[in-house]
Parts: sequence; structure tokens; C-alpha cells
Amino acid sequence: MQRCRYIGGNESSAGGTAAVSVLDGGTLSVSGDTKIYAGSTLTLGTSTFTSGGIVMAGGSIAASTAAGEEGALYSADVGTVSGYGDISAPVHLGTAGQVAGSGGVLTLSGDVTGSGTLSDLTLDGGQITIGNSPGVMTLEDVLVADNTTFDFSIQGTDPSEYDRLILTGDVTLAGMLDVELTNSFNPQIGDIFDLFVLEPGVNLQGGFSDILLPELTSGVWDLADLYTTGELLVAISPVTPGPEDLNMDGTVDSLDLGILLGTFGTVGTPSTGELNGTPPVDSLDLGILLAAFGTPPLGAATVTVPEPSTLVLLASLATHSLFSRRGRGGLESPF
Repeated sequence: MQRCRYIGGNESSAGGTAAVSVLDGGTLSVSGDTKIYAGSTLTLGTSTFTSGGIVMAGGSIAASTAAGEEGALYSADVGTVSGYGDISAPVHLGTAGQVAGSGGVLTLSGDVTGSGTLSDLTLDGGQITIGNSPGVMTLEDVLVADNTTFDFSIQGTDPSEYDRLILTGDVTLAGMLDVELTNSFNPQIGDIFDLFVLEPGVNLQGGFSDILLPELTSGVWDLADLYTTGELLVAISPVTPGPEDLNMDGTVDSLDLGILLGTFGTVGTPSTGELNGTPPVDSLDLGILLAAFGTPPLGAATVTVPEPSTLVLLASLATHSLFSRRGRGGLESPF
């Protein structure tokens, strides 16, 4: 086991460039830090690489592209990754891994999985899969590029049953958000999922350019508060106003009745009371509106039907109004 490993330099400074590959079942074990200088690369394949930590000093860590090689960094094996440079190899955080940029720009351009903390870095491409589903990942002072995808899994309503992303510091979001349901979970209207935890003082900028959400058996996804409270919720499906809701305010009520009475006896339109398609606006149209009185528009989840006594009262009020108008303008009574 090596005490420390310096790729492209020594303990204190760079010294040329170097390339180290750990492939084909090979093993590299470093008890101290592995430091990778600018212009130098550590390439990983299907192998065992352990280290007390990794210090990026402008260098790169890549996964081998050779057939049969599946290289990656495992936080459980290499400890904290810090510094600046480029890591295109997949990073598996495990349960509490840490990748912390410092001294320059640290870019992760490969896939990232697991729970842990990513700080002071750029996510530039790759698929970010939180936890082992569910899990929690923290982004602190992170810039997300548009070619990055975040995968969230939801298998219940308790926070321990879905993936969460804690945002702190200056965070700029972009790319795609892909949410899936697992374990046959079926969300219901009123369910709330705190996908994002916005820490006090977080400066959240940007947003996802594309959001993929699973189909629901009831209700619709509501994203209105996603970037303010972090909530994704299941809301009642939007409704289509029925023809009796003349003013399209969501309820067939006295306002709609007033609109119809205002055009009674005239050649109206569907929005002014001509509900049966046969001019003029008459008692048939009035009957259609009264039958729907007190109901929300078509497609709403709950319908409140007025009591018969209410309809009788409305009919009486309508009769009185129309008789009064008859005396002034010669309109025919609907009854």
C-alpha cells in the first residue's frame, strides 16, 4: 500500500504530466491522499482503487472506455474528493459521500448516485440519481448545466419514502427533472412531496427546462410551488366550465341567472342564456340553468345539488322579475 500518490507532480508542486490506469481487475491502494495535477489523468476500469482522499489539482479522473471495463469512484473507498479539475468517471456517493470543490472549478461530467453532499462545483451532464431510492442529496453552491438529468423516486408520502434534494448557498438549476413512482405507489389528491428542501438564505436561480412526471389515476401534478417551497403536490383536476356557467366563474349561481334574465325573450347567445340552441332565450333555457343551479362546472370532483325548495324559490323570483319586465317592455312570461 502506498502512503501517498502524486500523479503529475510531487507533494508540493506539479512536475510534468502523467497517466495512471487501474484496469482489468487491478488494485491500487493508497493510505493517504491521491493528488492529481493539471494535465494528468487517473483512469479507472473494473478494478479496486482505495485512497484516504483525493485532491484534484487541475487533473482528471476518467472511466476507461475499453470493452468490459466499468470504472467509477466510490466514496466509501476513496473518502472525500476535493479541489478543482474534471471528473468524468461515475461517482457513487454511497450513504454519505462528499465531493467539495476548492481553489478553482471542479466539474462532474459523469453520473452521480447516492446520498451525500456536492459543494462548490459544476454538474455538467450525466444522470444524478439520489440515494439508493429513497435518499437525500445536498447541493451547496452548485451550478447545474442544461445537459444534466435529476432522477427522483417516490414510493410513499412520508419524507423517508421519496428522494429529496437539499439546496443551500448559491444554486442554479437547469436540465431535466425526471420523477418516477416505485413500489406500485399511487398518489392521491392532496398528497404533498417536499422534493426540495430550501435552506434559509439559499439563492436559487434558474429551473429545469424539462420536467417528466408519471401519470396519475386521480388529480393532476401541481408544480406551482416547486421553486419556492420545494413542494410537488397532487391537486384536483382542472375543470371545464359547463354551458350553464354563463360567466365562467366556477359555479352556476344567481349571477348566471341574472345574465339569462337580462336576455329573456331575445335572440341570445350561449354565453348570454341561449342554452338549448333554439332562440329566443325562454323558459326552456331557464329550466336548464335552474337544473344546474349551485353546481360547479362540468368535470369538477364535487357537485352540490340545490334543494327542491331552492329551485322553487328561484323560479318564483324569476317569474316575479319577468312579470315586472313584462309590464315595462312587453316580455312574455316563461310560465
